[in-house]
Amino acid sequence: MIYRFIVFSLFICFTFTAKSQNNLSITGKVTDEKNLPMPGTTVFLTGTKSIISCSASGDFRLSYLSPGTYEIVAKMIGYEPFIQSIKITEKSTVLNIQLKPNSQQLKVVTITADKNRPRYLAQFTKEFIGQSYNARYCKIVNPEVLFFSFDKKTKVLTASADEFLTIENKALGYQLKYLLTYFQFDDNTGIVSYQGFPSFVETRGTNQEEANWLKNRKIAYLGSSTHFLKSIYDHRVKEEGYLVFKLLNRPMQGVPDDHKIRKPIIVENEPVLMDSLLTVVDNNTVSLSYRDALYVIYKNEEEQEEYLRLGYHIGIQAGNIITGQRSFVYPLTRSINIDNNGLASPANGLFFEGYWAWEKMADLMPQEYTVH
Repeated sequence: MIYRFIVFSLFICFTFTAKSQNNLSITGKVTDEKNLPMPGTTVFLTGTKSIISCSASGDFRLSYLSPGTYEIVAKMIGYEPFIQSIKITEKSTVLNIQLKPNSQQLKVVTITADKNRPRYLAQFTKEFIGQSYNARYCKIVNPEVLFFSFDKKTKVLTASADEFLTIENKALGYQLKYLLTYFQFDDNTGIVSYQGFPSFVETRGTNQEEANWLKNRKIAYLGSSTHFLKSIYDHRVKEEGYLVFKLLNRPMQGVPDDHKIRKPIIVENEPVLMDSLLTVVDNNTVSLSYRDALYVIYKNEEEQEEYLRLGYHIGIQAGNIITGQRSFVYPLTRSINIDNNGLASPANGLFFEGYWAWEKMADLMPQEYTVH
């Protein structure tokens, strides 16, 4: 059975990649609407290991930062999350944050047992954590914070959480704290979309465990969509192991295929020159613009056996059958900006199908990671 696996990932990751060591910082204070300090508030930079709890006076300091664009998030139980994009250049930044009560949490909620919850949780874990090799070693520590809703008519499962979702990743040696704001899985189309704000904390292990984590982290990063975007900005797509082709008969997104009559996807015979799709925005940003979908192959690694077992099949005409990890990248906006730190914006501007759609939280790496 041919299985078409599509994911539209709205995962937001407004962060930087350290390319130089600087001692810049973001400092400030978190208060409520009455300007009273909010001790214990969690403040972090999305997708990074920069995370801290506010002091008794509500103060916070995120240090050892390099110039770049960040997404800063502040969250306290019972209050709406504070989310703001912030750019630092040559000077440290002061940002005072005021939290507003979460009106939804102020309402009295009656929780009843749902016999289907175990099934919803299993589906959520499969679609959010993933099914890769690393997913075997991941565990949601606090599944009780998740709320599920299932529409029987549309067969759409939604999930939300008022607190951080904590995920232990024993394959990569991280504890992932994820502020989930949106999750939806459409059982009719196989499309899963989610939005949220992750942060990472490194775990400690034995010498052998930490050696294994270093190896697994490198594997998880190389060939990832993040690695690809950074390669685009650095003009090293080919050097980093990628081949990119334009699709000539772009398939429709989210429409179930009848695999018995579906024609092979046709791509150009020669790889596209990525620089031809780029324009310079400023000294630190380029713009990626294309109308057709891109067929991206990472040649340096094969697709995992766990992925191949799903029976997913990319039908490409014979002249373009190349082994490696294969993905489709569809543009949902006219252009995608990529800055010097590998940040792509808008965050919901790309639609992935294939291998990158299959990789989920179990293979997510912090933005500070660099290959050694």
